[in-house]
Amino acid sequence: MKLKSIVILSSLCLLLSMANIANADSSSPQEIPSDWQDQIATVVTFAQENYPHDFTESYIDNIRKNGEILFRGQVPRAVTDAASKLPYLKLTGGSGISNMEAQRLHFELVEKLRAENPDLRFGSYVDFRKKTIEIQLDSAQISNFKKMPATLALLKSSQVLRPHFTFESMQESTLDALFGGGYLSSCTSAFSAKSPGKPNLLLTAGHCQPPQSYHSVPLVYEGSHVGNHGDFGVYSTSAYTAPQFYSAPSVLVNVTALKIPSVGQALCRNGQTTGRRCGQTVVTNNYCDSTHFPRVCELTVMNNRQAKKGDSGGPWFSSTYAYGIHSRGLNYKGVARDAFSPVVKAQKFLSITVKTTSSN
Repeated sequence: MKLKSIVILSSLCLLLSMANIANADSSSPQEIPSDWQDQIATVVTFAQENYPHDFTESYIDNIRKNGEILFRGQVPRAVTDAASKLPYLKLTGGSGISNMEAQRLHFELVEKLRAENPDLRFGSYVDFRKKTIEIQLDSAQISNFKKMPATLALLKSSQVLRPHFTFESMQESTLDALFGGGYLSSCTSAFSAKSPGKPNLLLTAGHCQPPQSYHSVPLVYEGSHVGNHGDFGVYSTSAYTAPQFYSAPSVLVNVTALKIPSVGQALCRNGQTTGRRCGQTVVTNNYCDSTHFPRVCELTVMNNRQAKKGDSGGPWFSSTYAYGIHSRGLNYKGVARDAFSPVVKAQKFLSITVKTTSSN
C-alpha cells in the first residue's frame, strides 16, 4: 500500500511538473520584455565585435518573437553565456562561413562586375539562408549583361556561397535629395559625435554636401565616406552637441548605446520631411547598391520605402539605441525600400566616437 502511494504521488508530481511546463510555455509570450529586440541586439553586437571570424548573421522573427544568431563553426562560449538569460534567442553553429569571409567575396565580386561592366546597374547582398550571393540586375540591361568567367571564378574558392542572378526593374532611382529644409540646410542630422581636437560633431549622410547649417548655427565640413563602407559624413560646430537625438519633432531622447541591426528587426526613423516613422523591418544587411552613382555598399535595407527628400542623414533607432544613418531609397526585389548605413560603420571609418550618455 505504501509503495502504491509513492507511485501515485510520483505520478502526481510528474503531472504537476508537466502542467507547470505547459503553463510556462503558454505564458511565455506575455513574459517576453518589450525591449526583447534590443536585448538580442546587445548579444549580436557583442558577438560581431568580439568574434568577427566566427559571427555569420543574425535574424529576428517579429511574429514568433524570437531571434537567431548564426556562427561559422562552434558558438563561442562567451556568447553562449551572454545569451543564457534570453530564452527567445537561438545560437546556431556550423554555417561554414563567417560574415567577414562572405563580405570579402561579395565585395570582390562587386568590384569585378563594376570593372568588367562599367555601365551595369545592379544590387547585391549575401543571403546566408540560401548560401548565395544574390545579384539583382536591371531587366532593361539583359541584352548587355555577360556572366563573365573571370567574375564568377572568384566564387570557386568558396565551398559555401554560389552566385544567383535575378533581373528586376530598376528604373526608379530614389537617392535622397541633396536639398530641402529642416534640421540641416538640406538634410537631417543623425547623432552627435566627437574626436580628438573636435569635441562637437554632428553625423549625417555622406552625400549631404556642404555648405550645411543647423538652423542658424554654421557647420564646418570635416569629411565623409560614400562608397564600399556606407554613406556617412561629419560636420563640426562651435556649439555644443549633446548625446541626444530627436526621436520625433520636439521629443529628445538620450543615446545610451550603439547597436548592430538584425534581419527581421523593427526600427524607427526620424526625418525633417516625414517626421517619426516606426515599424519598418530589416530585410538584409551589407547590401551593395550599384544601381546608380554614388555606389554604396554595407547598407541595411528595410521592407518598404517611407522616407522622402530631406530625410537623408536622419537617425534610425530603437528606444534609446542608435542603429543607423539614413542614406537613400533603392529598389530591392522589385520594391522601393529605405536603406541606411549602420552607425557603427560611421564610427569606425570616420574615426569618430558617437556620443552616449555614458561616454559624453
